[in-house]
Amino acid sequence: MSALHQKNGFTLIEMAITIAIIAVLAAMLLGAVMLSRKKARQTQCMSNLRQIGMGLTMYLDDYRQYPVATNMPSLELNDLEPIPTGLTPYVSDKVFRCPLDNKEYFENESSSYEWNTRLNGQPDSRKTDTPREALWDYEPFHGEEDKPKSRNILYSDGRALGF
Repeated sequence: MSALHQKNGFTLIEMAITIAIIAVLAAMLLGAVMLSRKKARQTQCMSNLRQIGMGLTMYLDDYRQYPVATNMPSLELNDLEPIPTGLTPYVSDKVFRCPLDNKEYFENESSSYEWNTRLNGQPDSRKTDTPREALWDYEPFHGEEDKPKSRNILYSDGRALGF
């Protein structure tokens, strides 16, 4: 072959195909990364609830009754403290924030989780009663409303499950 007919580099079509393949692979990777980040945040939320559950267990061991707390301090007209106030001797107040709380419940209510006020002052019934819901996400932070596992729930026996 002569030097005039020797092929140097890529053609425009070869370059466009290569860029298109890289773009498709990047889009697939980005989707997987976003899904894994959401799952990691949901797992962190579940971990937070488990830590709160351990704090609630220690509180029940000390006082033999559930704490008396308000559900949504910004809306209720009573002198009750939010649930983090009663449990912060046992757990950090940072665990009361769900990483997916984008509606700022934590800033307004001191917690991303709603306290079951029907437990207020009730005697410790962990050994004799069916576990009851103690805390749950204010909103379905982890999915669409009425879809499985869109909320995380802490039960009175310390279990945290997706609902």
